[in-house]
Amino acid sequence: TPHSPLSASRSAPPVRHPSSLVAEALLAAGVILVGYLPWLPFVLNRYRVDASYWQGQLKLGEALRHTWISFTLGAPYTLLEPDAVRIGWGFVAVVGVAVIGLVWRSRDAWAIGYLLGYLLVPVLAILVLSSRTPKFNPRYLMLASPALWLLVAAGLGALLHLRSRGGPVTALSAGASLVAVGFILVAFVYADHSWFTDRRFTKPDFRGAALYVRAHIARDEAVLLVSGHMSPVWDYYADGLPRVRLPDIDVLDVNAVLDYRVGDRLARALAGKRGAWLILWQDDVVDPSGVVADILDAVGTELPVDRSFWHVAVRHFRWAPDARFEREPPIAYPAHVDFGGKVWLLGHRQRDDGELHVYWEAQVPLYEDLKVAGELVDAIGHVWGRLPDRRLSAYEYPSFRWQPGEVVLGRYRLPADPGTPPGEYRLRLRVYPEGGSPLEVLDASGAPQGVRVHHAHTCASVGRGCLVADAEAGPAAGSACGFRPDLAGNG
Repeated sequence: TPHSPLSASRSAPPVRHPSSLVAEALLAAGVILVGYLPWLPFVLNRYRVDASYWQGQLKLGEALRHTWISFTLGAPYTLLEPDAVRIGWGFVAVVGVAVIGLVWRSRDAWAIGYLLGYLLVPVLAILVLSSRTPKFNPRYLMLASPALWLLVAAGLGALLHLRSRGGPVTALSAGASLVAVGFILVAFVYADHSWFTDRRFTKPDFRGAALYVRAHIARDEAVLLVSGHMSPVWDYYADGLPRVRLPDIDVLDVNAVLDYRVGDRLARALAGKRGAWLILWQDDVVDPSGVVADILDAVGTELPVDRSFWHVAVRHFRWAPDARFEREPPIAYPAHVDFGGKVWLLGHRQRDDGELHVYWEAQVPLYEDLKVAGELVDAIGHVWGRLPDRRLSAYEYPSFRWQPGEVVLGRYRLPADPGTPPGEYRLRLRVYPEGGSPLEVLDASGAPQGVRVHHAHTCASVGRGCLVADAEAGPAAGSACGFRPDLAGNG
């Protein structure tokens, strides 16, 4: 039957040879590569000096799990990981259904192969890079995620297309495809609803914090940013309000941990000031034990802040005109207890709210995760409470990250059981490596004195106390009053 020129023009385009498609793809990739070449020196330098991650080994299973829930649900930014993992198994079933459809599209093998490469090559490349530098985030693979959904769409579409052939098998395949599409839509709606309604997924409220501080700051007060790399977003909302960056960094650096030498910087920055607003964000990385707050609290008084801000902490301190900021820790009751030639227990001070601040110093490079445990005991050795096993300092700052000579703060709530009466108590401490035996307490000559030290011995019936270097064999040093067990809620 003859065809008109119009109908001929509407006929299917000629099939192109796969090699021409490959050539076009390589040409497009080459153009993109040339466009990125000016940035290559910067990228390589960041790869060399980047210290925004803790050293360790890449956990392959965790990386793949995070990639999967990120590609399918946008987690953990929309859903908590446990919820996302449970729903993620449904997406595994969806992909299984789509694979069945892709088998029917064997004539599109080149397209399917390209999409598989588009998906898998970036994932494998990032995992290889992360195996050497274990800093991994699924967002690095964002550009590869469309390939997954194109493959799913192709497979589910093929199953729907089989309806035209009739029969129960094709009806079953079409039903499976529709169920899979329905599951995808419901899961997406659920994740988006969680993202917009669950307060756990709120963003840091820098705007609210900056406006609050601008409205309440006095002329004789300063703003301290911990960590300092928040300064760009803070400056945007604070509109020229002067600030001090602690540490003074532009990019997060896990090695830029503040210690008590920051007292020198505070002395210069706060000269002539009577107060400060301490803004905390990602401080668990650069100030994990709260050194800056400890220094401010020791020289002054913390005032209440009547508002809170999502993921940004705001604290307010005032002090007397003669306050002095030192580079030494504010130890009220010194000691000098040697635990196994590895760490010194330097002493302690206690806040008005009962929190005990204990000061440690690494003697040598530490390769172990040291823990501390203890019991609150009276004069005859009866235990009235226990300090649960924990790291010497904050969880985010294990001892194997400490530097020799660095003074590190540990914050402890004293463990008084309900019903503990006011009286004389001691906090009996022991230090031990994870999975190991307690360290010996050594005297000045290095001779072992036991494995426990009586850290605080009360001196008054109301619970004020003193620090003694008192190994289990007997007292080893003098004492100084200043210890109160936490008897809140006790009769």
